[in-house]
Amino acid sequence: MTLVAAKARCMADRGLAGFCYDTVGGTIPADGELTVHFKTSFEMTPAPGSGWWAWKAGWPKLPAPRTAVEEQPAAPAAGPGPAAASPEAAAPPWPPPAELSARISERCAAQKAQPIVWWNWIESETVKAGCNRVAAGLFYELTFPWTREKLLEKGPEWLTRAFHAAGTLDRENKVIELRVQDKCLFISDSADQIFFEVAYEKDDPTLHTQLVAKVPLPLDGETYRDRLVSSYYKQPWDMYEINAHRLFESELPMRTPRFYFGDISNETSNYILVVEQLPFAGFSGDGAAAAPKAGEIEGPYAACRDDQLRRPAKEYYLAIMRMHAALAAKHQKCQELLQSGLMSAEADSLEDPEAWGVEPGKPTFEDLQIVLRRLEAGISFFAGTAKAIFPPYVGTEAFQAKLRLTMTNLQAYHSEINYWKHKDPRYVALVHGNLSVDNAFFWTGEGGKLEAGVRDCSGLGVFSVPHRIWWSLACADFENVHANLDEYIDTFVTLYREEGGPAVDRAVVRRTILLTAVDSLMLMVNAVPKCLRLCPAEEWSTIQGLDDPRLAGAGGGRGFVRRTVQVLRNGLRVVEEMDGPQVLDSWIREVYVQEWGETPKSIATEE
Repeated sequence: MTLVAAKARCMADRGLAGFCYDTVGGTIPADGELTVHFKTSFEMTPAPGSGWWAWKAGWPKLPAPRTAVEEQPAAPAAGPGPAAASPEAAAPPWPPPAELSARISERCAAQKAQPIVWWNWIESETVKAGCNRVAAGLFYELTFPWTREKLLEKGPEWLTRAFHAAGTLDRENKVIELRVQDKCLFISDSADQIFFEVAYEKDDPTLHTQLVAKVPLPLDGETYRDRLVSSYYKQPWDMYEINAHRLFESELPMRTPRFYFGDISNETSNYILVVEQLPFAGFSGDGAAAAPKAGEIEGPYAACRDDQLRRPAKEYYLAIMRMHAALAAKHQKCQELLQSGLMSAEADSLEDPEAWGVEPGKPTFEDLQIVLRRLEAGISFFAGTAKAIFPPYVGTEAFQAKLRLTMTNLQAYHSEINYWKHKDPRYVALVHGNLSVDNAFFWTGEGGKLEAGVRDCSGLGVFSVPHRIWWSLACADFENVHANLDEYIDTFVTLYREEGGPAVDRAVVRRTILLTAVDSLMLMVNAVPKCLRLCPAEEWSTIQGLDDPRLAGAGGGRGFVRRTVQVLRNGLRVVEEMDGPQVLDSWIREVYVQEWGETPKSIATEE
């Protein structure tokens, strides 16, 4: 049909989001007959230069062009006077009122209507050379601050321009005061946080005055390697997190901090993400605080400290399972939640084993001798240096022999297991990479039920959901996981189906979780040398638990050490107390041999 007819069809049937068509040579054809592909997904704008064009119906009016935003007159400097007080009292309720929800939806839709911005892979040298350099962001073409000093230097004028560009502040309003606060509520050990307070020229009860900017760590001193990991090895996770807020705030099926601005430079790797400060009503750390009332947010909680949770730990992890199910089901039902290149790296080539590194007859991960050398260093740590905080059986020859054989098998079949986890699309969906209690926040909802939201969206991506479920449990107390794993699985599987996702096999979910738990053990073994740098060997003889002051905090790498030890300890206990080796052996026998018709890898069966 013609373009005119295609547009008329979309306008008549609002169930269609628009259409796309191939243009030979990348030019829009004359208004003649052409092949039109109608879609109900917003994922229609192709990669530049592909020769495909898309037309979308029903989009709201776009905000002013970026150039107009960049060139508008700066807001005058604020005069003296206190910043707004009691911002928590003015914070809008959850879920947001209908009018505010509509405004957020309109903002997200306007952002999605813009051409896709692609991330170009950068080298580590780009991070090193650019970490102190100013450059414009990918989304709004504004330069932006990424340190406390630079935010103060930019001041209210920049915040006004940024919030206008993002569509989070009416153009008739502006920020007139900025005050950086001297406080730190731990959010992430892969980023810095700048807590600050603002005042607006016009009162607006839907706006937050207490804000926080997430920015990259400095590329020096103790945070040097963490910054490289975040900006280089994990790229473009920072961009994906910004896009999760910028584009999908209105569609994510769980509460997140209200978005105000976010941008990242592909030239420098610097970024900034400004969201509301969550109004925590009580703290789980040192200072006493009154218990939060219904609707007030608890915490913030630290990873590996389930002893600080106000309710039984099981309630918090059940709330997290419900979030996993809701998000995964939303993905399965609503593919516009995933626009390629915007929020997640979709698992491609699910039916191509070679793309996953599957190679029958030989190990498919690291050289097994390297694996064994690293494992010996790990055994020396948990059976010797830090034995006081590990189960006594880890020091026995029987356990260590079982561990060596299990880890050798696991590494030999590493790619095959990873392929199996992603082979069936029913188990693959949008999922948080590390949704443990420290990346979530909680409040009491109707009927006294514990509700949960996500305060850190880094790591959102399309992946094996059961694999990522283990990473929600990896820092929990082992007794909690051992006693309640089946209920956590049942909660996820049941709600996943009820929310519109496919039916999945509980046994497959459980097998995937336990295989991931054993695999996480090796990842933590590889992190032991860093733990010893952050907490020297001579200190471990007097450390008796994770509540030791040398491990209990979040700064100075203490959070990293605590998580490494807890995940390592849980992995070891899965091997001994939850039949980890038997789960791996049954996978080799039932999946690799019987289902796939392959011959067992001889190297994986050698003692």
